[in-house]
Amino acid sequence: MKSLLLSAALLLPLASAQGAPPITGAAPMLSLSAPVGTGVEYQTTTTSRTAVSNVQVTALPGSDASAEDLADIKRSLLAGMAGAGNVTVKGKLFYRVTGRDAGGNVTLLSSVVQSVPGQPPVTLRITQTVARDGAVGGLKFESDNAALNAAFAGLDPQKLQELAGQNNANLAGVYGQPLVKGKPRSQTVTLDATGLLSGLLGAFASQADLPALFGQIQSTPLQVTTVTTYGGLNAQGLHTFTQSSKYDRWQVKLGGSGDLPAMNFELAGGGASGTQTYRKDGLPGPLTQKTGQTLNMTVELDGVQVALTMTMDQSVTATLR
Repeated sequence: MKSLLLSAALLLPLASAQGAPPITGAAPMLSLSAPVGTGVEYQTTTTSRTAVSNVQVTALPGSDASAEDLADIKRSLLAGMAGAGNVTVKGKLFYRVTGRDAGGNVTLLSSVVQSVPGQPPVTLRITQTVARDGAVGGLKFESDNAALNAAFAGLDPQKLQELAGQNNANLAGVYGQPLVKGKPRSQTVTLDATGLLSGLLGAFASQADLPALFGQIQSTPLQVTTVTTYGGLNAQGLHTFTQSSKYDRWQVKLGGSGDLPAMNFELAGGGASGTQTYRKDGLPGPLTQKTGQTLNMTVELDGVQVALTMTMDQSVTATLR
């Protein structure tokens, strides 16, 4: 599931532009001027590294778990996480202009095909419309994976916008913005991720007969601050943007009733940085991105509490095929 959601995030450098209104000015602006039918294909490499530390297994009040039981749980947990270390996924990323109406609104289709080790390839598609003034709308998410389609279908337009913005509000509002070299633009977005998490994760939980688990999600708002700076044209003649994002602390609680385990997740720190390029006709070019997150987790089940810290680092590159 994690790899599928990362695939969706990979398609969002344009979708996340919805939150920023265009700024008028005398400087030149980037527009999506590529003719209908124009497309580009990239090869993607996504490398994820997960490390677990500070593992503590304790008995809750009233529990009859012995010291040996707790030690066995800790050994099993560490053994299970050992195989989750480094994962590299190869894929393909496509952008294609599929329509342009009389008002100058351009329809852009973004597709990614990702091959997760041990699973059949998965295709994800995002359709969106870029207006003449640079505003982006008409978001539509599709997949050949039934679980993801079910999740997307359960999200209203606002939640789809939040899903787009989850990719660090990546290059928000790049179309229609003045191209002023070296001038940073800062944007802070606050997301209510409760419904988003329920929609995305609920589809997968249903397959495991645990839909009630995700129906109980409670989360604090997630605030993301992103600074985007235009760097001018690179040696290949591509418009270059650098971006850095910082995530504020974020907490999610779920479960805890009936037989469902109580879980608590706290994002203790995180951020992202990267470079996105655009061709002169407005289509996205090669990109690099790195993200890092530190997550504190506690799970309570059968009289035992497991607490640990999980560090997750990911790098994504898209290069021209």
